[in-house]
Order: sequence, then structure tokens, then C-alpha cells
Amino acid sequence: MSTVIERIRKALHIPQGGLSEDTRANVVFAKGAGWAAPAGDVPAGDLPGLIAQIRTEAGHLNLQVHECASAEQCGAELAALAEGRRPEWGTARQVMCWSDPVIQGLGLEARLAGTDISVRTVPERERFDETERAEFRRQVVDSYMGVTTADLLVADTATLLLLGGRGRGRSVSLVPSIHVAVVPVGRIVRTFRDALRRLDARGLGLPSNMTFITGPSKTADIEATLVHGAHGPREMHLFLLP
Repeated sequence: MSTVIERIRKALHIPQGGLSEDTRANVVFAKGAGWAAPAGDVPAGDLPGLIAQIRTEAGHLNLQVHECASAEQCGAELAALAEGRRPEWGTARQVMCWSDPVIQGLGLEARLAGTDISVRTVPERERFDETERAEFRRQVVDSYMGVTTADLLVADTATLLLLGGRGRGRSVSLVPSIHVAVVPVGRIVRTFRDALRRLDARGLGLPSNMTFITGPSKTADIEATLVHGAHGPREMHLFLLP
């Protein structure tokens, strides 16, 4: 393994003592010719075309796209989706949500009150002790649906970019059988390059992890037969907010 790491270091011109924060960001964000292009929002007039492109790519990925006129409509449709699905295992129905204003604004807990569906939210803590970590893992495993937002949505490939942080457990998008991502259209970018420019322009530094998600889990390892849900969610929904 050390030989492999040394080859990677050499290819990236990384000195033995490591990199400064600025140099590390330059390597990760692959800055080079054309990097200085604007990192602003996509013009409103371009959004319909990019959303159409996302729908086209989603059709190849088994990703279901829902365009909502308001948070109210989105909350109602998401609640109906939760009620219409059954757990892949067991009978208890639980939804695990990121602690994020976009999701909190949907009012899922109130909408699903009186049903057999419980709604949990990821605690906003920097660290968990072993007992808390074990309990959180148990709750995620017991959830048949995970609801996140996404920091950016790449139109070229209908790929979600999720940044780690407090209240944003990575397992919420990976463990439940159904992953729902609620994304404001203002977070759409054209390409991965544009996504990296947008992240760099924030000046927030690199998070503990970045997750790229392109449709539900899939594999064709066995007899080249495509199977969904082998290594993660078998069903994925993208809700677009205005």
C-alpha cells in the first residue's frame, strides 16, 4: 500500500511532508486553465433546458424526478410517497431526515402525524459517544426512507453532490432502501467543473467528506444483469424546489 501511496504522491507532486491548505485545495479542485471562469448561479432562463437535461439523464438511471411549484406541494408529495411505500424488511415504517432548513420547511413530521410512519432527524452534533453512535446507526438501519438535500446538482449527469457536516449523516443517503433528495433549482450547475468552481468560491475549505450520487445503487456483476439496490438504495427520488 505504501508503494501505491508514494506513486500517487509523486504523480500529484506532493512533497513528503504534505501540502499546505491552499496547495491541497488546488490539487483537489484541479485548478488550471480556465479555472477563473465565473462561479455564479445559472441564469434563470437556462434552468428549463438544464432541468430537461436532468430528466433525460434520470431516465437512464432509474432516478425519478418530481418538479414542485412550492415547498407546500413538495411536502405533500413526499408525504404521499412515504405513505405509499412499504419497508423492504420488517413492518415498522420510519423516515430519517437530515437536519437542514430545506427539509424542515416541508413539515413532514406534521404531515405524517396520525399515520404509522415516524419521522426522525439527524442530531446536530460534532461528535457522538459510542452509545449515541450505536443508537443513531440503529435508527438509520430501521428507516426505510432517507431524506437529504444536496449542495449541488450536476445537470450533465444528474449527479448529486452532498457535503458532510453536523446533522448530515452520510448513512442517511446510503442505508435506507429509498433515498429522497430535495434540491432547490438554484443549486443546479452544468458540469462537474462548474460544481468545483462553485465550491471553491464559497471559501469554506474542504469538508470531512463529499458524496457524489448518480441514481440509485446498481450493479451488473452477475451475468451482466442490471440489479438495483445491491449496495445501497434500490429506489431514488429527486424533488426539485423553485
